[in-house]
Amino acid sequence: MEIKDHNTLFLFFVSLFFTSQGESVFTVKGFHLIGYELESVASTDWIGCIQKCSGNPDCISYNFNTRGSFCQLNNRGIDHFSYIANEILTQDQDYVFQQLKTPKDHQLARPRSSQCDCNCGSDRHCYVKPPPGIGDTKDIPATACKVILDKRNNAKNGPYYLATFPMTTYVYCHMTELPGCGGGGWTLVMKIDGTKPTFRYNSSFWTSTSRTLNIKDGKDMSEKETLLPTYWGIKIVKQICLGMKYDGLTRWVSLNYTGNSSLYDAMKTHHTTNLNVSQWKKLLPNSSLETICTKQGFNVHDSNSGSPLSRARIGILGYSKSDCGRSFTHSRLGFGTAGSSGGMVDANSCGNEARQHGDNGDRSITAFGYIFVK
Repeated sequence: MEIKDHNTLFLFFVSLFFTSQGESVFTVKGFHLIGYELESVASTDWIGCIQKCSGNPDCISYNFNTRGSFCQLNNRGIDHFSYIANEILTQDQDYVFQQLKTPKDHQLARPRSSQCDCNCGSDRHCYVKPPPGIGDTKDIPATACKVILDKRNNAKNGPYYLATFPMTTYVYCHMTELPGCGGGGWTLVMKIDGTKPTFRYNSSFWTSTSRTLNIKDGKDMSEKETLLPTYWGIKIVKQICLGMKYDGLTRWVSLNYTGNSSLYDAMKTHHTTNLNVSQWKKLLPNSSLETICTKQGFNVHDSNSGSPLSRARIGILGYSKSDCGRSFTHSRLGFGTAGSSGGMVDANSCGNEARQHGDNGDRSITAFGYIFVK
């Protein structure tokens, strides 16, 4: 019988090799093991994962991310017959788990509900208080803030440990309602300072799965720019929450997005959203837009070519003519923006620019932006 799946064929021969060496090798597609990271390897393939793990005496198994080509080596393994029943592996269609070596008793991963002895955390010390919950320690990271809130309805706003492959990241979670976005469980993705060029439309931060920025500043709502691994590592289940802080007050709007993908994946093509002009303008008081014709959503830009063209990674463009495709826009509002047509400030990367025909006159407003997903 002809085998057309080359990855499956390759893993079959790998399994034969390790089995001949007396090892218990098996592969589980759609699952991964979290909480036992030994080493992370970016931009690799199956062969690279196997070579890294087989060459490391402490490596028992590995997770391979088929979408991002990441590899995570684990210093624990599992019992082949109990990994699902005991909730040891975590389900995710973008991952493949493979165990290359037979784990000894002390090398077996624990079920996620009992990964600690005597109520202990990552420091392995005992607690008199109730045991740490999911997201409280590196040993028991969550996959998203909403997962934490669903299991711990009294969870507070603050940082929690999330499994953002290929690493575990301490990320701010907003567990209470954000006005304009709805109930809690929001995972922080990025913070943008509109006065800085860091996240302008053409910045490589928008198109890379290997770059982060100031992860340590992603633990709170402080006005410090950050790009977290949650940008590509957290699935968007229901909504995106956008916030702009101006003159000491933050205003919020939510976008419905059910693409079952990360925000990074959403940036690959243009998508329209469910917001109208007035909803976009709620982000900034006294903002201004041309409203005869508009384009809005993800990756919006002028149809005309040339460096002055206006664009936004997430936002809205306004035109003074009825045909958006044949005229230049002289107004925009959004996140990851750029463009100087009509005299707009090209360096304004988050906020509002309007010239010539804005419904509230000329404007140049820079804001501090927040992007959350749920």
